[in-house]
Amino acid sequence: MLDHTRQRDLFRILLALLCFCRQMPGTCATIPLQLDPPSIVVPFGSPVSVNCSTNVTNASMGWEASQGQKDMVENVTFITWTVKSLVHWDIKPICFVNVNEQDMLSLNITVYKPPDRVSISTVGHTGPMIEGSQYELQCDVQNVAPVHLLTVNWYKGQHLVKRENFSDMNEFPVNETLTLQISPHRGDDGTQYRCEAELQLGPEGPQPPPLVKSDPLNITVHYGPEFSNCPDVVHLKEGESLAGYCNVTGKPLPHSYWQREGVPIDPAIPLNRTSSGQYKIITNRNTTKSLKVEVIYGPEISCELHYTVKENEYFRPSCTVVGYPLSEIIWYKDGNIVEFPQTMYRTDAGQYTITASNSNSAASHTMEIDVLYPPSEISELQDVQVSSGEDVVLKCSSNANPRPRYKWIYHRTSNVRAEDQDGVSLLHITRAGGDNIGKYICIAYNDLGERTQTVRVGVQGVKATCPLSISPQHVVLEYGESISVECSSKESNRNWGWKFLDSVSNESTLVINSDLFIDIVGWNGNVSCYGDFVGLGYCQKDLDITIYKRPDRVSISTVGHTGPMIEGREYELQCDIQNVAPVQLLTVNWYKGNNLVKNQSFDETTNPADKTATLKISPSRNDIKTQYHCEAKLKPAPDNSTVKSDLLNITVHYKPAITDKLPRWVPVFHDYPAVLVCEASGYPPPTIAWIFNNNRSEGGNLTVKENGVYKCIAYNSVGNDSRVVNVVMKEDYLPLIAGFVALVVVIISVIFLSIYSIYYKNTKMGHYTVEGAKPSAQNGNIAQNGKDSTIPMKKIMV
Repeated sequence: MLDHTRQRDLFRILLALLCFCRQMPGTCATIPLQLDPPSIVVPFGSPVSVNCSTNVTNASMGWEASQGQKDMVENVTFITWTVKSLVHWDIKPICFVNVNEQDMLSLNITVYKPPDRVSISTVGHTGPMIEGSQYELQCDVQNVAPVHLLTVNWYKGQHLVKRENFSDMNEFPVNETLTLQISPHRGDDGTQYRCEAELQLGPEGPQPPPLVKSDPLNITVHYGPEFSNCPDVVHLKEGESLAGYCNVTGKPLPHSYWQREGVPIDPAIPLNRTSSGQYKIITNRNTTKSLKVEVIYGPEISCELHYTVKENEYFRPSCTVVGYPLSEIIWYKDGNIVEFPQTMYRTDAGQYTITASNSNSAASHTMEIDVLYPPSEISELQDVQVSSGEDVVLKCSSNANPRPRYKWIYHRTSNVRAEDQDGVSLLHITRAGGDNIGKYICIAYNDLGERTQTVRVGVQGVKATCPLSISPQHVVLEYGESISVECSSKESNRNWGWKFLDSVSNESTLVINSDLFIDIVGWNGNVSCYGDFVGLGYCQKDLDITIYKRPDRVSISTVGHTGPMIEGREYELQCDIQNVAPVQLLTVNWYKGNNLVKNQSFDETTNPADKTATLKISPSRNDIKTQYHCEAKLKPAPDNSTVKSDLLNITVHYKPAITDKLPRWVPVFHDYPAVLVCEASGYPPPTIAWIFNNNRSEGGNLTVKENGVYKCIAYNSVGNDSRVVNVVMKEDYLPLIAGFVALVVVIISVIFLSIYSIYYKNTKMGHYTVEGAKPSAQNGNIAQNGKDSTIPMKKIMV
């Protein structure tokens, strides 16, 4: 017999064949059957109940199923298939009915089970991922059915990246493994991947469909280092920094630092014009990026405000222009572009402007260029013919830079005077007469040269004769002294004499007393020798006199300062000249030691007067024992009229400077202290101290016994200087060597003494006699040599 299961299977086969033979799609029933519900989705192990009904009366109905089978029941219109816990995966329940014939209807049933677990992992890799590498993710779905209704979704964050379905119609639970290939980049750092298993059970299934998610898989992506905003050449304005350039990114974040010429630098420090050059950024992975930094700054012009140049000189103003990028330089004069260098002419004098511009900014500087040239040809000076007694003005004019000075050469008379005004020289002849007849020479001169022109003045109706001679012709007389002047002539005369101030003397010899000039402006006056000659008429000759008074006192002092001077500062020396005349002939000379450093003259005509001259100095340490003095000199007075001040000794203080004798590294042996000697120059002599471990020791010598950093400080009233010395302890093997040498010396000494004693005993010991000696009766220890003297002897026992 067949068991129940086999009979059931056979019955199902027969029913199927019956349906096939009737060729009814979807159902074999010719007798109306209805299932409620017509299809069903059931979780594995859950209860299920389906009602099968018909509208035919007196029917026999039943359910054929592998679980929960219902045997045929007669005279019913419906029958229910019920299972408390459905545990058959491939169950196919069939409702059948018998009236006159048998029909059946299959129940569409789906038994499902969500996955026990869904997990995600990486295949063959742990830890951080490297950007650009390929990795495989694996999703494991455990114990799920039916697999053909399973959909696995891959998510990257919230974005679906892949969906997978299965064609396997196996109705029993299975384990499925799926993979996803990824190539992460830096943007994926921290991204979460996950996979989800979803059973698509249709509208009869639970809503929403069963869904099991894996835990998220966090990935870490390592990359770099990489540089951003890092061009090969960086242009920065002065004052800007490298902050924000060459940013280093990567994970893990690399350590980086900047270098310039091998020296670490802070990129946040503002750059200046000296900061241009090659820079490097170095990471801890020895990745190096080089860039060239060019600091941009506007042009800066360094020029004098005034230049002086000689005519015909090839000249270029000594101006310097700095700036980056290089500046375009243009010169202007009166709005017109000019070029330098050039040969300078007097018409080129004037105001010039230099402009410099680059991409950053522009600058300009205005200067005055003065062209020096010698006097030009003298103009407006011509021969003059006048009647006697007429006034004559001779005008001498020349163009020069610096403005020309004028000198007239003519027969000196009392009615002629020279006047310089507004660049020209006028020679006034008052009431021209015979003395004024002759040649008049005008000399226009400056430091670059001179021009000369000669004209003749004729006076109608008079004769140009005046045979007078004065000896001496020029008188230089010190105040308080007097001098005799002779006026003579080879011609016979009726009357002749001297005009002196308001006095007249008929003597040929004139005694000039300088005291008479004290109230005369300029301390010079006109003294004339005159003559009234028979047949010649009146003429006179003038005597040039200069009266001078040497100063009562010349003194030197410092202005607004006493005591020592500080090196590098500026001070003012003052020379006071008391009661000197004439001031216009005074020259003050300044001396530093025996060297003339400055001279000064004066234009005042008030006499006598007190005058003051000043000298700016900026002493250095070499000037400690320097002596300054000034002297007042009058010209054309003789040299012995010069008066000198006392010597002014200056003392210069300057800050200390530690000598280079002090090394920066000093080795010290254990148990052998070393002495550090710190010496410094400076004035006043500096105080020296040592600092170690916040302890201070006064004095330049310091005994050290331990290693460390020692700092020497030298200071005085002007400033200070310091030097650091590193003391390093070293092992000393000298005591061991000395001990060994001493031991060797002792052994050698013992051996030497032993040999010497043996030698002495064998060669030096024996009988000793004294020739010519005889024992004294008085003392057996006294030997005599036959003379009056005795030789004390000791007995030697052998």
